[in-house]
Amino acid sequence: MARVRIVLLVLLLLALAACSSPAPELQVTLVGLDGTSHTLSVAEAIKEIPVASGEAGFVKSTGAVSGPYELEGLPVLALLDRVGGLPEGTGLEVEASDGYLMTLSHSQVRGQVLTYDGQGKAGPMGELDLVLTHERDGEFGFDGAPRLAYLGDEVAYTDGHFWVRDVETLRVVPDAGDWSVTITGPETYLLDRGAYQSLATCPSGDHVNYTYELQEADGTSHLYEGVPLWVLLSTADGAGYEGSHFRFNDALAREGYTVRITSRDGQVVELDSMLVMRNQNVMVAHLRDGESLPEAIYPLRLVGSEVPVDAMIGGIVAIEMVDLP
Repeated sequence: MARVRIVLLVLLLLALAACSSPAPELQVTLVGLDGTSHTLSVAEAIKEIPVASGEAGFVKSTGAVSGPYELEGLPVLALLDRVGGLPEGTGLEVEASDGYLMTLSHSQVRGQVLTYDGQGKAGPMGELDLVLTHERDGEFGFDGAPRLAYLGDEVAYTDGHFWVRDVETLRVVPDAGDWSVTITGPETYLLDRGAYQSLATCPSGDHVNYTYELQEADGTSHLYEGVPLWVLLSTADGAGYEGSHFRFNDALAREGYTVRITSRDGQVVELDSMLVMRNQNVMVAHLRDGESLPEAIYPLRLVGSEVPVDAMIGGIVAIEMVDLP
């Protein structure tokens, strides 16, 4: 009988320990434009900064809708005030613990983003609040917290690539502005900067950054970073999705089509689908020497060891799959 009482007591103590386990420690590092850095505890910041709350959800690049969720979080603009705020002409680089990166323009940080309805249909530009959430549906420190989200007076749905999870660093950077490139084939996809960065820094799947060192015509050498062209084509080639990732349509590429790339100044380059298919040496770069491309070739440039030098055009505005079988 005594042994039974001891076992029951041990079970009771274990249950009490589980109930009284401390809330997960959440923290974020803020970096100002001048390099000023400040790491703060979310739990401590909650005591000093008014918390925002509301219902919100997001739309994945595949069109699937997640949420809405009941969220609580700290307004990002209030957090940035601790490191000099968000001056005109600046944006925000968000880095997750797994290396995922997302850069938001000045207007996006201030809540001017496209909204959707609960079925994923695009609506008007919103006037929302960007927050760093710590609580979802009553759970503090939920899986993925701290996580970015947009909140409004009513239920808000926004693009999923803005909802960076496991945020580690919020860094004020010069604002590179936003851009978009239309990709057309069996389907049409509007690739904006956020969606591109999501592909380029995704820690899983084939969405990885590749590099290519190019000897320019003027004799200088620059290191370009980007993703293979075939990864971008997968957003519109009709192969569908696997989980939350686009699949590449190998069968369509083998049947044969032409990839037509157009620049802002009207230059056109055409490549065969068999050259492009799963070829990491034909890439679309967004960085040169670790920074956004110069204005003349911004936002994207075609480069790679298997791209003819005269085909390495920049200022890309459209990518098309033509002569489809």
